[in-house]
Amino acid sequence: MTRRAHVAATTVIVIFLVYFAVDVIPGYASEQEFKTNEEFPLTRNEHHSREVSTTLEAVDLSRSTMLAEDYISSENEDENWLKSVEVGDCPLDSFDLHDVEATGDEMECVALRVVPKVDVCLHPVESDIYVSGSIRDTGIWEEHIVQKFQQVLTQHPNIEVIDLGANIGMYTLIAAAMGHNVLALEPNENSIKRMDTALVRNSLTNKVIILHNALTDHCGPVELIGSDHNQGDVRVKVSVNASLQSITLDSLVQIDPERKAVALKIDIQGYEHKVMQRASRFFEAYDIAYVFMEWVLLREYYVTEEHRSRDKQLVESAILFFTQRGFVPFSAISHKKLHPDFWFGWPEDVLWVGNKYI
Repeated sequence: MTRRAHVAATTVIVIFLVYFAVDVIPGYASEQEFKTNEEFPLTRNEHHSREVSTTLEAVDLSRSTMLAEDYISSENEDENWLKSVEVGDCPLDSFDLHDVEATGDEMECVALRVVPKVDVCLHPVESDIYVSGSIRDTGIWEEHIVQKFQQVLTQHPNIEVIDLGANIGMYTLIAAAMGHNVLALEPNENSIKRMDTALVRNSLTNKVIILHNALTDHCGPVELIGSDHNQGDVRVKVSVNASLQSITLDSLVQIDPERKAVALKIDIQGYEHKVMQRASRFFEAYDIAYVFMEWVLLREYYVTEEHRSRDKQLVESAILFFTQRGFVPFSAISHKKLHPDFWFGWPEDVLWVGNKYI
């Protein structure tokens, strides 16, 4: 069998398995079930105990081993520098705490179709056809997820929000307008400028802290690789001379070590599974109640020519990370409980709910 024929045959088999998982496997949300499934509860159920195991049996997620094959451009990187990359807490000078102020740049700002009213400032639509384009045309982006996000915040008025991959700040602004404190992390300076202007415009500067950093599984300088038509689609690679610093989820504990209930939103363009390698201390330090996570890129790692690709293993390890800490996965749109074994057929966005919040 030729290589092309082998790949084609493998693809057909995987498509069949995905179809089977969506339509047949109990506990998985099929498209037909979306309107009839019961939603997960948003208030605490005292009959459930939180039994959390913080030791992963299958893989050690506390180590950072992703550098060489996932972040390094072999042509230009300094090998000596690689040996000195931080593997513990990121140095405090890695954190770029952004001073919020209106930039004075001309930009289009529009009202989001949410309550309470809040304005968001857009990229030129030709350079951001998805998020900015959708908001300009319809007043919202990811409407069904926003509805669930607001429902969570309404049910838990004292919960704080950490927005990882904030983009132009739609979720950050919604949470702040609802009275919640927000820590927003965003690597794209052009998106931060729009968040700045919107925060000043909405008088919400006292509710939000912005970090101008990338989030990866290691500490060190990185550069962004962007898209001409999607400002949210930015990837990172190690670059010794770059000014932008990457940090880890664990290292955020240094900024605010006070234990608190947190709703986490993470949308970092297919790096979510890698970030979870350095997240154990973060999840121990905070009471993480809900995790809104983009899944559309992670599920693609299942379809690989190599049966056990590194990314595929890390996705499975990330799932284990959550389940061993008592989290249960739901569709962020249909709110149907998902089966951990069939993650390749999960929807584009997933909501992990902490055990004591079910």
